[in-house]
Amino acid sequence: PATTCAFCIFLVKTLEDLLPKERTEGAVIKLLEEICHILPSTYRNQCEAVVDKFSKTVLDAILSYATPQTICALIHLCKGQEAPLVGQSASSCCH
Repeated sequence: PATTCAFCIFLVKTLEDLLPKERTEGAVIKLLEEICHILPSTYRNQCEAVVDKFSKTVLDAILSYATPQTICALIHLCKGQEAPLVGQSASSCCH
């Protein structure tokens, strides 16, 4: 099974791919209710556990086109910088 962080990122990316161009709160909420049934059934429990953590904060983040990494960090499923920024190696980031 994927780590919770990796799964959360996968879930948010899938969610964002399925949303219409014009993101609305209603569209996000409707999709959140359906997304765990769209994914393979082996993911269903993990999906529902992640979606249960989503809140108004996550909704606002999705509506403002935040990255999946940022959204998953918001609900403490990922550490802030678990996925390094593209083009930065771990050794160059923090000196």
